[in-house]
Amino acid sequence: MKSTFWPEARDNHGAFVGNAHEFCEWSYSGHQTSQHFAIHHCSNVLIELSGHQAKCESAFLYVWIDPHKNETKLLGGRYNDRCEKRNGEWKVLQRQTIFDWANRLPGARDFEGIFGMPPTALKGDHFPNDLIYAES
Repeated sequence: MKSTFWPEARDNHGAFVGNAHEFCEWSYSGHQTSQHFAIHHCSNVLIELSGHQAKCESAFLYVWIDPHKNETKLLGGRYNDRCEKRNGEWKVLQRQTIFDWANRLPGARDFEGIFGMPPTALKGDHFPNDLIYAES
């Protein structure tokens, strides 16, 4: 995550306002203390270039799946970024997070009941049990 931001970048993420690299550490530490599954999807990127500066808006969807509470939380919004190009490399210099909607749904990982997948279907898991960590 840190590679997205310049070292002095600022991030206003609602619950965190400050240095973007510190936000990355704060966010990562929060994920380490909770046994949940999360998906973060960005799309619909709009970019307005002006030399070595750019304004960018990206839509995001964040899905937090908590199998222990049997619930799924959804959060949607936009990142309003100011980016800068230095030595041929673009990174975010300032981020404002705009929250557009949130929802909580019952149920978390009912693959069989919702999609009819057999119990033998491959399902994601945490480290070290997820397939991504298996040796080939």
